[in-house]
Amino acid sequence: MDKRRFTRSGFIRLAGGAGLLALTGGLKAFSQSPGNSRHLVDTPLKREQYLFTLLKRICTDIGVHRFGTPEYEQVALIIKKEMELALPKVEQDYAPFSLWEATNGPSLHVGDQELEVMPYKGIAGTPEGGVTGLLKKHESGSYYILADTHTGKEIAIISVNEYGRAISSSAYRNDREIGYVDPERPVEPRFNIGKQDRPVLEAAVANKTPVRANIQTRFLPPEPGSSIIGTLPGKTSEEILFLAHADSPYNSPGANDNTASVIIMLMLAHAFSGLPQKKTITFMATGGEEDGKVGAIHYAERRKREGTLNNIRYVVNFDSLTYGPNLQLYSREKDLKDIIGAIHRDLKIEGAPKYFDSNGFVMDAMPFRHPGAKALYVNSRGYDGITLPVYHRPEDLPVTVAANCAEIGFRVFGEFIRRLQEI
Repeated sequence: MDKRRFTRSGFIRLAGGAGLLALTGGLKAFSQSPGNSRHLVDTPLKREQYLFTLLKRICTDIGVHRFGTPEYEQVALIIKKEMELALPKVEQDYAPFSLWEATNGPSLHVGDQELEVMPYKGIAGTPEGGVTGLLKKHESGSYYILADTHTGKEIAIISVNEYGRAISSSAYRNDREIGYVDPERPVEPRFNIGKQDRPVLEAAVANKTPVRANIQTRFLPPEPGSSIIGTLPGKTSEEILFLAHADSPYNSPGANDNTASVIIMLMLAHAFSGLPQKKTITFMATGGEEDGKVGAIHYAERRKREGTLNNIRYVVNFDSLTYGPNLQLYSREKDLKDIIGAIHRDLKIEGAPKYFDSNGFVMDAMPFRHPGAKALYVNSRGYDGITLPVYHRPEDLPVTVAANCAEIGFRVFGEFIRRLQEI
């Protein structure tokens, strides 16, 4: 990997951010009347400035922004104001949400050794003082079960992050249409450890070493959290929906996952601002993706009630587009993947896209599935040794975001929109 390229691409350049703000004058320099904001992102340099200014505002100045918190609503307001510069219709869609939090712990001891551990969101707590049992490996080999010493009953689950140190995870189900955890019936305690500690668990299984886990949790009373939706109306009712989740994990400012992807989506909104379109384009910064797709579910249900869900013909879900220059594209629609391949060839885009014959209606796209819709789920790889270890970690900071990856996303999906408009 060419370290000079990373520096030139803005990967390490803006750790402090002060130089950039002096150059741009902060976000106020981007402001203008709504309806045509294309000049804000009409050169690569402006797009890089825009990217790192918003990353600083959101991930450095605000930091962790979990759905359902005041910090998240500060981020939502920033996104809303940016959309209002570009789009004639912008709204906040509010969904009720019961925020989960750990009130004590977590801790995980294997014998006398304490391991770094992160709890899953949405889990039940242990009794005060924790639980003790013996470990066994699940038959799949993908996680470990902590079983009561006397009864053999499962009392906790321990998973391993194969990318690096312990990460935040979620007990909210993403394989069901409704992703909420019932606060009255949370799942059993679940924990995540880093890959460096897997040998400790393996030894505990072999030697029958006692393992003690402890965490107390609670759900707060429901409060509304918002998603931001901006629309550029077209001449027909056919609609292209872009999704990018705006919430962060509970322990991370989420620069790569997923703030940079939201900013790429905002740059696309600016790039098409004021231009006539055949198909309607909707840009949605979803809330609560990390907590069971709360915002996406709420908005899709609303669209269904309004009778407009079937207008959505294409769903494109951005999730971590800056982990490297190689886009990863999940879809069962050959024509959509062919368009991306043609764009890379025609525009000589950096990177080698990888295609998966897999359902694109996953994560936030899932609630928008209907017989007439096509979906594309997009993330990225390539700088794995630098970016994947910060996944769902406190280290997912603006300094780890590569500007060249954001530029790839902007160029590819700007052209993708143009080509969809011609179909």
